[in-house]
Amino acid sequence: MPASDHRDIERFLLLMADVGRRVTDAIAGATGELDLTSNRAVLVLCALDLEGPMRPRSLSELTGLSSAGTTGLLDRLEALGMISRAGGVPGDRRGVSIRLTAAGRKMVRKMTAAVDEHLPAMEILVKELGLLSDRRRQRP
Repeated sequence: MPASDHRDIERFLLLMADVGRRVTDAIAGATGELDLTSNRAVLVLCALDLEGPMRPRSLSELTGLSSAGTTGLLDRLEALGMISRAGGVPGDRRGVSIRLTAAGRKMVRKMTAAVDEHLPAMEILVKELGLLSDRRRQRP
């Protein structure tokens, strides 16, 4: 890989990490719950809000977690009152549907409002990401 490509990708990683840190800080400040600041928790909550109820398998594919990892994440979100499980066989968590609770919906609104407040500061980072991407596409 040419040095210029390496530097562009390194810059890309720095920018993505900075955006991620800013989003995490905004969510942590708004929610006060560190369990809600992980990328995977945000993925699950936002997907449930946007798409509606989902099966654990779909959430596992979305997050990249194993079945056991997904179960652990869902257990934590359920303990916080963010999601509920419906259906399935008593004592068996397979075949269930995961739904966002009213408290979960309210929390997603708090999260999005907090991130929205920080978007102006992140716009420069996002623009730079776009410029890096454009420059890489223009190379032979």
